[in-house]
Amino acid sequence: MPFGVKLTQKVFQKHMSQHFGDLPGVEADIDDILVWGSSPEEHSKRLRVVVDRCKTFNLNATQEQMFVWSE
Repeated sequence: MPFGVKLTQKVFQKHMSQHFGDLPGVEADIDDILVWGSSPEEHSKRLRVVVDRCKTFNLNATQEQMFVWSE
């Protein structure tokens, strides 16, 4: 995608929604992917699905880019 195109963010958001929009407990907001669950087990299962999808669509993140928080 060329730089300076005003629709770039909308196009990227559309792709993220297509890749993750069907997953319960997952919200893709621009370049953030939020994952939640009602239990640690449910959260871990959903997180695994998200990581697998990221690999499928060649989306990469470094350890510094990831934030995992739990209560």
